[in-house]
Amino acid sequence: MKAQILLLLSLATLLFLVPAITAVNPRVYTKNVVTDFIAKVCSTTTKSNVCYTSLIPSAKIIKVNNLKQLAELSLSGSVVAAKKRVSHMTMLWSQIKNTKGADKQVLALQGCVENYRKAIGELEASLAAITQPEKVDNDEEEEGFNLKMEVDYNLDRAINVYLPTCPSGFKDLPNESIKADVFKHTLKLQDIIKNARELASKL
Repeated sequence: MKAQILLLLSLATLLFLVPAITAVNPRVYTKNVVTDFIAKVCSTTTKSNVCYTSLIPSAKIIKVNNLKQLAELSLSGSVVAAKKRVSHMTMLWSQIKNTKGADKQVLALQGCVENYRKAIGELEASLAAITQPEKVDNDEEEEGFNLKMEVDYNLDRAINVYLPTCPSGFKDLPNESIKADVFKHTLKLQDIIKNARELASKL
């Protein structure tokens, strides 16, 4: 009999504790819930695979239904990806800078680095506009609208103004391996930024 009473008391204690624990931390999500959220949002983008693979490493810190966080993470990832490519282009430049007859390729790579850096400036400006909107010079009545325009304008310049100049500088030059490498890295980065642009447009 005593054993039965103790069992009932234990069960009653658990019934009281479970709601209390849930109340303290009501927004604890399982890994599946977060990954499902990422997959759902990414399925609405044109670069869904780029979207998913870029966000899934941050699943542990992503809050469900927080589109602003996804846009910030995507833009931050774009900056990191662009900086890695600047380092890569700089490495290629250092490898051929003293090569006889490679003057035009050296200049083209210098142009790539310069324009990648300009693209990074646009990405960082977009990220700042989202994370610190109070610093963007907007009319109060149209704040959200102008913020979107600011971000979209910056990202459009990165994608369609600065990055395309990199592969175009190699258009009529020899050294197919470097040319192919530059094209590959630039197109991939454009896809990464296009994805960030789409996520930012959902804010």
